[in-house]
Parts: sequence; structure tokens; C-alpha cells
Amino acid sequence: MRLLVVGLVALAGSVAFGHEAPEPFADWYNALRRPAGGGSCCGNDHDCATVEYRISPPGDDTESEFEAFYNGDWHRIPEADVVRRHDNPTGEGVLCKRNYSSGTFILCFVPSDEL
Repeated sequence: MRLLVVGLVALAGSVAFGHEAPEPFADWYNALRRPAGGGSCCGNDHDCATVEYRISPPGDDTESEFEAFYNGDWHRIPEADVVRRHDNPTGEGVLCKRNYSSGTFILCFVPSDEL
């Protein structure tokens, strides 16, 4: 039993952020918070990365303003997942997501500062 407790304490002490120094923009990625709920956009699996994106086509019926290219195709980004910050240091769109066997779960999306 004591060995199990020591092992769990050691494991808990080794949990780290998904992006660590000296990785570029690690502090910024780790500071991203989900618009709904305020939890972290970036978990332990390097969930955030730059992504090609575009403005949704005019006249589109959806409330989604952005589309991002990932998993080999263009996908709409739900407006509720867009983080509107003016300090994106990457110069590109940033998508934080997790891939599951049932599909992709968007954590958040940050457009570039150029918009």
C-alpha cells in the first residue's frame, strides 16, 4: 500500500503543462482559457498548434465566422469556441483541439492579430 501511495505522489508531481519552455510561445499557449467555462484550452497533450484558417463564406447561414483546416479538410469553428485576443504572438490562427475515435473536440480557436 505504501508503495502505491509513493507512486501516485511521484506521478502527480510529474504532471506538466502541454507546452513547456523553451518551446516558442509556451507561456501564451498555457494561458489560453476556454470562452465557456474558463478551463484551459491546452491540456497535457500539446493540444494547441498554429492552423490555416479563413473567414466563412459570405451569405452562410451558420453563426460561425471562421473555418480551420485540420484533419485534411475545412471545418467550421463554433463561435462559442473563438477566443478574441489581440496578443497572439504566432502571427497565425491557433487551434486547440483533441482527437477522439468519435471525432474532434474543439477546445478553442484564436485568430491571428491581423483581423
